[in-house]
Amino acid sequence: MAKKATSSKSKLPSKIQLRFQELNSNWKEIAGDPTVKVFTAVLFIFLGLFTLVSSLSFMANWSKDFTLQWSSSINDHTGIGNVFGLLGHKLGWIFIMQGFGLSALVFPVWFMAVGVRNAFALVRIKPVKLLLHMIFFALAGSTLIAWVVPSHPTLWSGLSGHYIYHHLAIIVGHMGVALIGFVAVLLYVVVVRQLETLRLPKKQKTEEGIAEDEEPEEQVIEF
Repeated sequence: MAKKATSSKSKLPSKIQLRFQELNSNWKEIAGDPTVKVFTAVLFIFLGLFTLVSSLSFMANWSKDFTLQWSSSINDHTGIGNVFGLLGHKLGWIFIMQGFGLSALVFPVWFMAVGVRNAFALVRIKPVKLLLHMIFFALAGSTLIAWVVPSHPTLWSGLSGHYIYHHLAIIVGHMGVALIGFVAVLLYVVVVRQLETLRLPKKQKTEEGIAEDEEPEEQVIEF
């Protein structure tokens, strides 16, 4: 029986794929431009400093500016204690009071770290990885502060940290929250260390492969 010859036709990319590839190449070209890198670096550093100073000023003047949350008249906003005015107060209210209290200061630090990374090409700083670390520390730190002062929400723990502690305390009790926090921090340290140990051999193999490729071949001269 004769076998039918099957001709394999290479699939041409669709219009959507071509458009996506074009957008991806354009984005890489824009992101690699030195002017864009400088602009994003300055922007992130500015946002980080602005948010950090606004949050610190909110912590120092929150009792004075507390009524600003419920006043709608512009005339009521004349004696604002925050150094950046109403905008600084709103940022502090979101990050500190409604957020994670003192632990929320890690987010302005993240903005500045990303800006420094873009400014000085510090490839060792991984923005997504660093953000995940800081989210964990914000959650753990605010919950721990709420565990120390469990009776009512405080400026140091924030409303989010207090509510996390409150719901956990209903389920596992006051000491159960401490045990969960200890286990979570321990698991975090173990997982991070394990990931680093798994990543090091791959990095060493990659560096060795690059070194072998760059090593010049020895020329043998025959007489």
